[in-house]
Amino acid sequence: MHGATVGTYHEEEALGKAYDARLVRRLWTYMRPYRTRILLSLALLLLVSAFQLLRPYLIKVAIDSHIVPAKLEGLNIIALVFLLAMAGEFTSRYFEALTTGKTGQLVIFDLRMDVFAHILKMPARFFDKTPVGRLITRVTTDVEALDDMFAYGVVTVLGDVVKLVAIVVILFLVNPKLSLVTFTIVPFLIASTMFFRLKARDAFRAIRVLIARLNSLLHENISGMSIVQMFAREEPNRKQFNRVNADLLGAHLRSVFYESGLSALVEFIGSLGLALILWYGGGQIVRDALTFGSLVLFIELVGRFFEPIFSLSQQYTVMQSAMAASERIFSLLDTRQMIENPPAPLPLGQVKGEIEFRDVSFGYKKDEPVIRGVSFKIAPGEKVAIVGATGAGKTTLIKLLSRLYDVDRGSILVDGKDIRSVDMHELRNNIAMVLQDVFLFSGDIEYNIRIGNEALSPEMVRQAARRANVETFIDR
Repeated sequence: MHGATVGTYHEEEALGKAYDARLVRRLWTYMRPYRTRILLSLALLLLVSAFQLLRPYLIKVAIDSHIVPAKLEGLNIIALVFLLAMAGEFTSRYFEALTTGKTGQLVIFDLRMDVFAHILKMPARFFDKTPVGRLITRVTTDVEALDDMFAYGVVTVLGDVVKLVAIVVILFLVNPKLSLVTFTIVPFLIASTMFFRLKARDAFRAIRVLIARLNSLLHENISGMSIVQMFAREEPNRKQFNRVNADLLGAHLRSVFYESGLSALVEFIGSLGLALILWYGGGQIVRDALTFGSLVLFIELVGRFFEPIFSLSQQYTVMQSAMAASERIFSLLDTRQMIENPPAPLPLGQVKGEIEFRDVSFGYKKDEPVIRGVSFKIAPGEKVAIVGATGAGKTTLIKLLSRLYDVDRGSILVDGKDIRSVDMHELRNNIAMVLQDVFLFSGDIEYNIRIGNEALSPEMVRQAARRANVETFIDR
């Protein structure tokens, strides 16, 4: 088992490749039902950008047409339009955030349900080699990693690109020469942004791997706490947890280092851009080649120009994290069920209870059989005790009869019908099993007796408790 766990961690680290169009197409299948909402979010985001870009232009007009020439007539109208633009931006941003956030949560809900439904269909052999912590990570952490992409990534990327193009067009229309001088810093900005984001991506991948390790370690220790305490493993297990937790801390600190470095560098490059505008633009004002209002417009728009670039760099990280998470999620969803119902299952009907094993061989691992050539027949109503040493295969026989595993060779018959030819749920509904290790689901005692079967009346539940000799204990 230990070797299987190590292999799982290795597989965890191997996942998380770069952008993959195939994964995006699969993710789009979850977004397609909400495409109207996505288009509405995009339209609202473009409206927000329009209101943002209108305000600097209004300032330019106010300065050049009213403040500098000292003409107050019409200035109040510009101020009113400016206030309306602010109100429009606020309203559009509110409804855009509301629509986008709700759309993302609806997509995440569908994906999480698909992952959980798939896990419910997986056979026992799958859970033998897959740590529970890894599955919990898939349903929680990995699915949540897609939330930002669904909610903001796609819409924000398109909106930022349109905003960038609009700013560049406006600046070149106002003054091409000053625009060229200003944009000389853009290549340095893009190069530094990509460098830091690539470094941050590696840190994010490490964080995902270590979170999965931490979840598995937590599950193993909490589930097996009685064993941990019985064999005085508290201190060694604490040290093991500390090592993984320290690695996770290191990965987070690397991520913070690169994110902080990028933020400071973008701020520095933005200041250089402002200095270039003041230097070249100021000279043009002196030569009457540029108005003061246009210079203010440049300062405002260049400041807004860096916002979508920084946002796009953040979305790059979000997309990389989402690609890594989606690759692991789809790897799970693509895992075959291995034990499936036949296309046309035979009905069991009223089960009499005849059970026959015919030359059955089975092993949990390939080429390591647990039972070999087992054959026996149990008549309806007959009571049979299977006795043997630990590991002889007693529990294995019950698991095979319930078709939690399929036999490697031979066949198992119930009332003369091969259990592989009948519906597995109908088969299991006709088998009662008292487990050696008691497992209680969250909920009250009645729910655990029902196992979610609402068809059982309260009297039937009480009767079951009475037969199990626990009614008196429950009443206390």
